[in-house]
Amino acid sequence: MPSSSIILHEVKPSPVTPNHTDFDHRMGKLMEILKDHNGERTVILGNCDQSTRHVLMKLHCSSPKTRLQPVGFMKYVLDDNDYRLIRELKESFEKDQKRKIGVCSEQIFEKVDFGKIDKVIIFDFPTRFKELHELLKTSVSKIHVITTSSDSKVNIEAVKKLMEKEGGAKGAPTVAKNIYPYPKEDDFWDWNSDEEEEEEEFDERDYDYSHLEG
Repeated sequence: MPSSSIILHEVKPSPVTPNHTDFDHRMGKLMEILKDHNGERTVILGNCDQSTRHVLMKLHCSSPKTRLQPVGFMKYVLDDNDYRLIRELKESFEKDQKRKIGVCSEQIFEKVDFGKIDKVIIFDFPTRFKELHELLKTSVSKIHVITTSSDSKVNIEAVKKLMEKEGGAKGAPTVAKNIYPYPKEDDFWDWNSDEEEEEEEFDERDYDYSHLEG
């Protein structure tokens, strides 16, 4: 079985948007990767529940434009509904329903069989680096790793060494882009807002994630 291709995306802050957070920079790169989504069976991997939840919400906001159908799994202890959604996601991958993608935290990814996956996008570094090594033992053909200036240089160097060993691609560092997939005036979300409390209002008012709570 051929080794997975590791693709490293180093995102640099943009002077045009100095108030954007590290999360905004990662999200911009993620949307750029998904922009040309061609139906590969894809799972996005976050390193904690909070990060994963935010990614899922932003993807839901973008779905009218991107036509992606994100399915999220975050809490450590899964219930019957979660396993039902996992079965549905696996079935959609098997039936080649091209727009569905999975979003999960690293704890879930370690314990759940999502079936055959073509591409994994590591949104932020796993708390344990072994996830990359485990992925290389599977049939995953592409592993995208998004990094920013806040990431540990040790982690980034570890990825580069793994790339040299297993094969991978690294382009020039990318300056963060304000590539948001829907208009600023969209009722779902104001990407350019600096007010953190707006995120809290959105979280509570516009989406019900009660089935993901423990």
